Amino acid sequence: MRRRRFLTYSLYFLFALFILLAFIISRKIVENRDENVPWREDFTILKSGEEISALYYDGENVWVGCNDGVYVYNADTREEIKYYGGLNLIYSAGITKSSDGTVWIGHEDGLTGLQENGDGDRLEFSYPDIPKGRVNTVEWDGERLWVGTYHGAASLIRSPSGWKVESIYNSSNGLCSDSVNVIKSTGHSLWFASYLDHKNGGISIWDNDGTHFITVADGLPHAYVTSLQYLGDEKMLVGTGYMDDGGLALVQKINGEYKITATFFSENGVPGEKVRQLFLDEDGYLWITTEYDGVLILNYADDGLQSELQGMYLKEENGLSDNEIKCLIKVKDSYWLGGKYGLTIVPQNIVE
Repeated sequence: MRRRRFLTYSLYFLFALFILLAFIISRKIVENRDENVPWREDFTILKSGEEISALYYDGENVWVGCNDGVYVYNADTREEIKYYGGLNLIYSAGITKSSDGTVWIGHEDGLTGLQENGDGDRLEFSYPDIPKGRVNTVEWDGERLWVGTYHGAASLIRSPSGWKVESIYNSSNGLCSDSVNVIKSTGHSLWFASYLDHKNGGISIWDNDGTHFITVADGLPHAYVTSLQYLGDEKMLVGTGYMDDGGLALVQKINGEYKITATFFSENGVPGEKVRQLFLDEDGYLWITTEYDGVLILNYADDGLQSELQGMYLKEENGLSDNEIKCLIKVKDSYWLGGKYGLTIVPQNIVE
């Protein structure tokens, strides 16, 4: 009887200790939150714990690229309405749409085109038709679809007989590196950014004046380029880094040449060392995300880029799924942030 009573009291004691520890931990989390941006109850998290590598909004639905496939959500109800399996989007990937309505998805095994918004035939492109390896990025420039892998880039065009590969590019014919991690079209120039190439890594720019290169020798903070965001007026913001090293660079075209006119690091207000993604919305709010340290939101329309970046910081402690935000888009009156461990929907009034 005494032994049974002892076990009962022991269980009560352990339970009370568990409650006390939980209370202390919860208080500690609250104390560590950013005082300027408290916990937001109006943040919504979908697909908690899953890696989100690409997002695309087609004006009606949101396409979400995950490790196990692509999910399509109704933008208004936020309910899942379609799923496309067999498409593994890991680390870096892309989703876009061409003018004929084909949704293009870059993934581990190549490029997939879903015709008629996914209700028609599937188009598949892989090595040797396009450079081998994972498709890191896809970009529609209004005439061509551009695809980038760690072994080069390819352009695709739509002919009377269907979609076909037009050309393949690498370090032998116009790129500073075979590695292509990001492609960005500004309407009058085309930018290719590399990753995992420490020796030759950087940016290749094509425009009417020829081919231009930007590397670490020109002032790029790191040879690994993670993101490009066009700011207008011949200005491109470049995110770079690897693990705990990197920063931002502002590239401008001056007298026919592209030059780095400013750089920004953690000591200038960047949330962390490695910049993960950049996004500028139609209202002029610039989002800067990092590998480990959350997000900074700047009012670029009013303030531009000052020597000291100042704005609103968001982290997991404020309600994000996690601190590594890999992709983000604006969907009506909200922002959708794809993280390493989930998808966070942030209301537009966060920046108002």
